[in-house]
Parts: sequence; C-alpha cells; structure tokens
Amino acid sequence: MYKRSGELLNKFQREEFLNSIFSMNTYELGAFYMLSKKDLKIISSKRRNSNQLGFAVQLCLCRYPGFLPDNLSIIPISLITFISKQLGLMHEDFKNYSLREATLYEHRAELQEKFGFQVLNKKNESKLQVLLVPFIERGYQTTELLIKLLELCRIEGIVVTTTLSNLEHIISKTRQKVEINIQNILTQNLTSEQKDLLDNTLKMTKDKYLSDFGWLKKNIGKTSVSSFHEILKKLHYLEKFYFIPEDLDIPIAKVKEFINLGTTYEASSLKKLSENKRFSILIVFFHKLRKTLIDMGIQIHMYQMKQVKKKSQRKLESLQKNEVKSFNQKVIKFIEIGEILIEAKKEKLNPYKILEQKIGWDKILLEIEDAKKLAKPQNFSYLNFIDNRYNYLRNYSPDFLKHFEFIPIKSSLELMKAIDVLRLMNNSKSRKLPVNIPINFLPKKWKDYVIKKDEKICKRHYEMAILDEINNEIKAGNIAVRGSEQYQNFENYLISKEEFKITDYTNYQLNFKTYIKERKEKLQSQIELLKIKLPTSKTAYGINGKIYLRKLSSEIPNNTDEFINDIFKKIPQIKLTNMLLEVSKWTNFTNEFRHLSNGKIINESELPILLSTLLALGTNIGLSKMADHTYNTSYHQLAYVSQWYLQEDSLRRAIAHLVNFQHHRSLASYWGDGTTSSSDGMRMKVPVSSFHAKYSEHLGFEKGVTVYRAVADQFQSYYTKIINIDSREAVHVLDTLLSHHTELDIKEHYTDTHGYTDQVFALCHMFGIKFAPRIKGISDLRLFYADKIDSCIKEYFHRKINFNIIERNFEDILRLIFSIHEGITSSSFILSKLGSYARKNSLAQALRELGRIEKTIYLIEYFLDADLRHRVQKGLNKGESVNALSRKLNFGQQNEYYEASYIG
Repeated sequence: MYKRSGELLNKFQREEFLNSIFSMNTYELGAFYMLSKKDLKIISSKRRNSNQLGFAVQLCLCRYPGFLPDNLSIIPISLITFISKQLGLMHEDFKNYSLREATLYEHRAELQEKFGFQVLNKKNESKLQVLLVPFIERGYQTTELLIKLLELCRIEGIVVTTTLSNLEHIISKTRQKVEINIQNILTQNLTSEQKDLLDNTLKMTKDKYLSDFGWLKKNIGKTSVSSFHEILKKLHYLEKFYFIPEDLDIPIAKVKEFINLGTTYEASSLKKLSENKRFSILIVFFHKLRKTLIDMGIQIHMYQMKQVKKKSQRKLESLQKNEVKSFNQKVIKFIEIGEILIEAKKEKLNPYKILEQKIGWDKILLEIEDAKKLAKPQNFSYLNFIDNRYNYLRNYSPDFLKHFEFIPIKSSLELMKAIDVLRLMNNSKSRKLPVNIPINFLPKKWKDYVIKKDEKICKRHYEMAILDEINNEIKAGNIAVRGSEQYQNFENYLISKEEFKITDYTNYQLNFKTYIKERKEKLQSQIELLKIKLPTSKTAYGINGKIYLRKLSSEIPNNTDEFINDIFKKIPQIKLTNMLLEVSKWTNFTNEFRHLSNGKIINESELPILLSTLLALGTNIGLSKMADHTYNTSYHQLAYVSQWYLQEDSLRRAIAHLVNFQHHRSLASYWGDGTTSSSDGMRMKVPVSSFHAKYSEHLGFEKGVTVYRAVADQFQSYYTKIINIDSREAVHVLDTLLSHHTELDIKEHYTDTHGYTDQVFALCHMFGIKFAPRIKGISDLRLFYADKIDSCIKEYFHRKINFNIIERNFEDILRLIFSIHEGITSSSFILSKLGSYARKNSLAQALRELGRIEKTIYLIEYFLDADLRHRVQKGLNKGESVNALSRKLNFGQQNEYYEASYIG
C-alpha cells in the first residue's frame, strides 16, 4: 500500500495502470499485434509450443506498449489468444512459458539482437528525461507521464524490462530537475535586500496581529468603495516588489501550482521551506495577486457605474410613474380645450369667449403652467438624475484615475487626453476646467448634458462621462489596463500570428474554401429538406413568415409513477457515510487526493477524515458540525485535510475517476453510451460578504452565485464550476465539454435558452460537437441562407450569410480555436470578451456569422425531427434531476453558501 522513495504510485494504482495499458479492444489488437512473415519465421524456430507463444507475446509487448512485466500472469487472456491463433496454438500453452526463468531472459536478449530493441539503461534514461521535460512543464499527471514515457520509449526503440517503479523513478528525478530549474529562473537574480523584503512579509506585525502575507491574502468583501481603497492599500504595498517581472518566464502549470501553494500555506509554514522554494512561491503569488487586485479594482468601478445607471433609472421610472396621473389629467383637459376650439371654429364663434365661459381664462393659464412643469426635453433620460451620485463617485474616482493606467487600443486617444485632463485637475485640486478640453470622445447621449446651451461645459457631467466611457471602452476591448489579467489587448489572449503559422498542428491548418463549400452544401440540403417536408410536417408548420412547433406526444408510458415508486421501495436504505466508504473501496477514487506540497496520497489511517471532510463540504453542513458529530475527529483535522488535499485539480481528478468507473460498468449503458450530455445552472444564495456574490431577482433580490453543472446521459455529473450569477451561461458551455478530462466522448450537448448563442454554435461545431439547445420562443428566431432561396420558403429566412467577413477572419478563428484547445486561454473567458465587444468587432461578427450557418442547419432539423426534440428534452431532464438531487444532498445551512471565496 505504501510507496518507497521515488515511487509515485501505490499498489492499487500500479495494478490499475498495468491493467489499463494491457486492456485492448479488437481494433487495437489488430493494429499492434499482427505478426509478419519474418516474425513467424523467427518464432517457428523455437522448439516447444509454449516457447513459440511466449516469444511471440514478448515480441508484441516490445512493440506495444514497450513494457515487459516481470509477472506475465497480468497479461490478459484476450491478448494471448489473439497471438496464439496466428500461430495455430492454444492460449493455454502460455502457462508453461515462464516456468524456466532463463528461457525468459534468453528470449529477451534475442529480441534485442534480431529486432534492434534497446533496454532501458543510464544512457538512454538521460535522453528520456530531456524528452519528458515539456510534458512535466505542461502539468501532466503521473499516469499521463507514464503513458507518455512509454510512448517516448517506443519512438526511441527502448523496451522497459524492469519494474514499473523504474519509470516512476525517471519521472520523479525529472520532476525534481524541472522544479530546481524553475526555482532558479525565479530567484537567481534576487539581491539580499530583495530577499529580505520577501521574508519580511512573513513576519508578524504588532498592529495587524498577523503577517503582511496573511493580510494580503484576506478576501476582499463587497464591491464597494471601501473595498476599492483596501485594494489600493494592497497594490501600494506590492509596489515594493518592483523586481518581480510583469511576465514570468515559467510554464503555466507551475504558475498554477505556486499560486495554489501560496494560497494554502500560512506564513509560519512558508518560513520552514527551503529559500528558493519559499521565494519562488512568494514571487509567483504576489505576481498573480497584483493582477487579481487590479482586475477587482476595475470590476468595482464597473459595478459602481452600473449602480449609478440603475439608481438613476429607478428615479426616472418613479418620476414617470408618479406623473402618470397628472399627465392623464392634463391630456384630458387639453382635449377639452381642443374640442371647444373645434366647436368655435365650426360655429364661427369667438374662441376666447367660449373658453372663458366654459373653463375660465385663469384656470387655463394655471393648466399651462402645470403642463410646463410636467414637460421634459426630448432627450430627457436617466442622465438627468445622476447629479446626486457625483459626490459618491468622487470617494474613489480620483484614486482610480491616478493609480490605474489605461492603454488605448482602438480609437480611444481623445478619451486618453480627457483622462489626463482630469488627472491634472485632481493633482492640482483645481475646480475649473481648462480651455480646449477634448470632447470628441463624448457619445451623443452625454453631449447634451456635458455641453450646455451657452456652450459651457459642466465639470460634473464631464467627469462622470469620462468615468462612464472608461467603463464602456474597457468592455468593448478598446482600452486595456496595464497589469491586468482580464482587461488586456485581446491579441494577448491568443497564440501570436507568427507562432501559429509555424505550428505543427495540421488540424488547425483548415482551408477556408474547402470548409465553407462543405458547410454551404450541408446548409443548402437542409433548406431543400425544409421546402419539401414543412408543408406536410407533423412536427412543425409555417405561417406568416414564422415556423411553429407542433406538440409532441409523450414517450413516457402511463402509470410509470407507480412503477418508479415500487422500484425505489426495493432499494435498500444506506447512510451517506457508509455509501461513501463503499464507493471508496470499489473505486479507490481517494487516491486522486494528493497533498498539495509533497504530492503524497493520504495515509490509510486518515482516510475516514478525508471522507468526513468530503461529506461535510458536499452536504454543506460545514466542518465544525461534522467534527461535533464524528467520533475521534477534530475540526483541525478536517480543516487540515480540506486545506491541503481538496484542491480544485484533485477534486476534478477524483470526479473524473468516479465518472470513468461508472462509465465502464455495464449497468450505465442502460441509460446511455456516454456520448451526449446537458448543462444547466443552479442558483445558490450567499448571505456572507463576498466579492463574487451578486444580487439577483431570481433569489428575491438576495446575493448569490450559480453552480453550473454538466451531466452525461449516464447520469454522471462530470463537470461543475461556480460562476457569477449575472454571467451568461452560454459562455461556459465549451468549458464543460473541453475541460472535464474524463473518458466520456461527448458528441452531442444540450442546453436551455440561457446556454445558447450563435458563437457557441460556431465553436462547438469547430470542436466536433453537435450543439443542440432547447430555445424558448424558437419561432421568433431568424434563419439564414447561403446563396439563393426559393420564393416558397423565403419568408422564413432573414438574409444571406456574410461569407466575406468569415473569410477575412478565418485564420483568426483558427488561432482562437487553437488557443482554447491548447489551454492558452479558456473558452468562457474568450466568449465573454467577444460577447461584451461592440458589434463592429470583426472577429466577433465573423464567429457569429459562422454560428448562424450551424444554427440554421440545427433549427431546420429541430423543426422536422421529432426524435431530436425528444433527445434534447431527455438530456435536459437528466440534468435537472441531478440538480434536484444536488439540492437534496446540499441540505446544510438552509441551502446557502457561507464561503466568501470559491473556485470560479
């Protein structure tokens, strides 16, 4: 069970790995183990049947997987049978092969001589270590590295004839070398003064009763002005680490590892580490923290400007609501005056006398004065109510402009000049605007408020317009923020054009004309199908330029509820704790939880503590209550396990382990084959002060977050992430499909309306996944065509696809897809960026047009194919049932989250 020094797998993991590399399907057996005439000739020279079969098996194993186990009994019968049939022998002959150990080694020597295989030795081990470095730097896990190492051995013609632990030693040594090298890169230029600065952050301070490191790690609470000033304090403190470069020249996987360590370690624990490791963690952690704080500062500004608009709009709505009655009275009165005037003209009477008689001149004058008060300028809007928010914004805006540096990307130079004007005024404490200030950046809605009738400029409105435009231009991607992670130039998030041109990945060198020709043909064939089938369709009908769905008959038989209840009565009741223990014994999923610092698996004696911690967090009862109700387990033990073993990566690995285990059970195939899935969000309240929780009308205007979950057709919850409650679910769809690291091969994915955009259609298709959303108000959606459209169905189509814009941006689309696939950026981040950009953004438009091709193809199929509609509904129902189960299991603390931070 326990591992010796340098070993990375325990007994169970090693057995599991060996079983996986020797388990092959019929196709793989044929691909790797077909014997040639030359092979058969050499094999036939052996005297006994057992020796012939044994020699042949060893030859095949040398070729794939390139590993000869000491214990030949682990080789599957199916593999031996496949080889024995080619020799005309019985697989039972293999049992006698390893009786004489000398024969085994004689044959191995002959394999080297006649087939040119090398055995693993010190010389080629050094070469393998060099070849392994890039994969360690990319964050490959141990089993992934073992697979890669065997692959490298096969390429080099090396056969591993030793135990698997020797390969583990190679990985362990290479990891150590990579770690030392990365630490040297980060620390080699540090002076003694700089080292002291870093170490001083770990010392306890008298006024704060904690170290500066501990203070820096404290969560920022609300998106408030006070939080903004707390961010500035921390940014000011981090300025002393000027020697930390803006770009760290180390692999992304190591950056994430050091950040996790920095987040987890307390100052006292960091002090105990070696100097190089301690400084490496601090450098990377402070580098990340600075970027995070800058992003938070921008987000607070965006939130404040959003609140200014929201509160001003409420005042406008309140005023309009209060004035409705007065407006109505005035309209009635002026209708009365109008009718009197019409009558006077008709009867050729003096209108003034009649008005005097019927209403009274003084009353008319009074009505006119009242109407003047109600009358508003044509451009009257919420901007008329922003004055009273000016002083509130001034609580942070001067510091915001002073400490945040904005970089113009597109057409923002005038705004930059205006920002400089405000900075100078704030620095000099001047209240008067200078002459000839820039105003060309002002949008039309602001100009009437900033520039008064006498051509004078209102300083208050000018300042607020600048703050609003900073917000808008950052969102539109026209302004970058120096030092930010989320608000850079869009190009920084993609592989560069130069690098992309020389990439070896031929999958991304897609020819535009070939691709578009195929998609045009598919689109045209769907349009032809619509023309033929719609008039007589039993699933849809067209009227007045819209296509409507007919109601489908239910696929669920009658009286199923009674049957379901009978089944559930037969299922034995079991405690959650016992179930978790049983599942742990079946699957060994707990082996995925490794100590963040040393990478070791938790001791068997501490396994109940790990399971109790998982149960406490999974049911949301919390660690304190779990400790109170668990024999011989303290809160500190649970907290330690939570802190050091339950990291995001380890949780994802454990989930993947469980998903794969279920996927390979025959029972799971009754629900599906693991090729379809759905995703949906589940909103949860967060009563505590959290930077990430936002108010939502869906939660009764309380704060909360959304748990976004993907569920496969076999009922596996294979991917979960927590997102902001106001985040569009559609931007996270591809994350669930590309980042789950399970053995599921998802080919079709379902969402509801919240999970759909044209751009998601485009990217899903480019990644080979059929996107199939259930869209509310589907009859209102626009269809698009490629070239020409017959007049009989033209009313259902909006316009022609803009292929020109797709062609102009096609290489950038491929770069974007490559960047997502290779982990340079995430799909959710890119899609949220493209979604916030202005319509004039060419790449966003091109991706939208590309998606409209796929959307139209899908919608026509959805209109005409009842089976597809049933599939989509079933898939979504499965996801909803898992969410419902999750709510039941998450019973602690009234289904509310009390964590201030979360994995996003």
